[in-house]
Amino acid sequence: LRDFFNKLKKNIMFQKFAKEINKTDIKDISPYTYFMRNDGALIFCTAILAEKGEPLFLGEPVRFPRLVEIDTLARREVLFGMPFYSITKVCDQGSMENAQEVQKREVNKIIEASYGELYGFETRPYYGGAVFRMEDLAYAFTCRLAYKNAIDVNNKKVQEVTEWITGCSGIETENLGMTGSGVFGIIDAEDEDVDMVYYASLEKLLIIRNEIRSGVLEGRFAPLNEFGKIWPLRIWLSPRVQQCPFFVLSNPEESFMHNSEIKITEWYNSFEFKVVDDSLNMISPIILKIGDVKIDGKEAPSYPLVINNTFYRGDFYNNYKIKSEHCAHIKIKKSKGVIIDAYLIVEWNVMTVLRD
Repeated sequence: LRDFFNKLKKNIMFQKFAKEINKTDIKDISPYTYFMRNDGALIFCTAILAEKGEPLFLGEPVRFPRLVEIDTLARREVLFGMPFYSITKVCDQGSMENAQEVQKREVNKIIEASYGELYGFETRPYYGGAVFRMEDLAYAFTCRLAYKNAIDVNNKKVQEVTEWITGCSGIETENLGMTGSGVFGIIDAEDEDVDMVYYASLEKLLIIRNEIRSGVLEGRFAPLNEFGKIWPLRIWLSPRVQQCPFFVLSNPEESFMHNSEIKITEWYNSFEFKVVDDSLNMISPIILKIGDVKIDGKEAPSYPLVINNTFYRGDFYNNYKIKSEHCAHIKIKKSKGVIIDAYLIVEWNVMTVLRD
């Protein structure tokens, strides 16, 4: 692994896009940033919580140094001139329904074959991926730098998305970012997918979300149908460009989940509710205000619902009546000691819209 890192650090693109964590301002780290762990594993950050007063990053392990060749569903890639395994978009029989478990299996297979060079992941019951502390991480790959690079190299698809988003929402270009492979400087002209990150107030983020949603409902945009799921916010902006949006609050404290600690108090088997405020249905973690709550068939308090995965971003709207196979009651502790009661859903594919 030492040889792997020595070669990696000599790569010009790595030098350009990898920012040492101890030199990266924490404000530049937001959901959808990528991290490189101390063993070379690449992590997709989905949220920033807290534990014992310190930042705790939730993330999905997605790429691993290819130190040994094994039989795996993971794709073989070359990144920064070095061989990697990628488990992004790995699923069974073309469906995302059980992708979480399939991807975990492949990750474990890669780690077990690494002769101890790669290490396992710390988990929490309130999240399906893994958790990371600052000391676990070596480098950050930030979204704003990725967007600036795409513009600097005159990528036509990114320019098209920029013209559309600034025109419909008035968002400033300095508040645009990119995630996905763009954070590594990979801008593939043949790839239709443009993973745009929008940093704005909730008011402006809702303008963007609502423009996408109304465009889909009115037939101006077609939602992306991939891996057995229709993704309502991922759209064909034009016949050659898929626009995949990622929404980040410019003031993270507009979400009570940011920098909070979570404690699960009880799990339930059946959970029904009606969405009464969908304003935060597109951020990560998702937050819905709900009513008409029933737990295991009995009426229950209308605490807010936290959905701690990115699978359901933009799926649920006001007046939707929904049933979930599982949920938990949680206590959320803010830095000032405020305690918030909420419900929590962790898994993919456990929620069903009954009617709207």
